[in-house]
Amino acid sequence: MSFGTRPKTNRIAQNQLATYRQMADLRVNPTRRPLHKKTVTLRRKLLDLLDTLDKPVTCRQVFYQASVHGLVNKAETGYRQVQRQLLEMRREGVTPYSTIADNTRWMRKPRTYASLADALETTATQYRASVWSELDTPKCGARKMR
Repeated sequence: MSFGTRPKTNRIAQNQLATYRQMADLRVNPTRRPLHKKTVTLRRKLLDLLDTLDKPVTCRQVFYQASVHGLVNKAETGYRQVQRQLLEMRREGVTPYSTIADNTRWMRKPRTYASLADALETTATQYRASVWSELDTPKCGARKMR
C-alpha cells in the first residue's frame, strides 16, 4: 500500500456501522470502529433518561438516575461510564451541549446585553433609589476632634 491511498474497508464493518446507526439512531464517527452493542444500549437508555429529566442536568444526576434504573453500577466505574458516554454524545452532536450543566466552569466577564434597549430595560427593573444620599449628615471623619 502506498501513501495517499486508502485501504479498502471491511464490508462487515460497514454493515455493522449501519446496523448500529439504525439501532440507536445515534451518530457514529465513520473513521472509528463501530460501537459495542452494550455501549449502544447504554447510550439509548441514557438518552431516554435525559428525556425524562428537567434540563440542564449534571453528569452526577444522570449517573444517580442510571444507577437507580440499573444501567450502571453505583461505583466510580459506573460514574466514569456515564461521564464518558455523555461526553462522547455531546461531541458527536447526539445531545446538545445545553442539556448537561457544567458547574465546574466559573467565568468572570462583564454582563452583556443583546441590545441597548435590553440593557436599559434590565437597568430599569434593577434600579433602587439610595435612601442615604439625601441626608445632611457629615461624612465620617468630617467632624472636628477636640
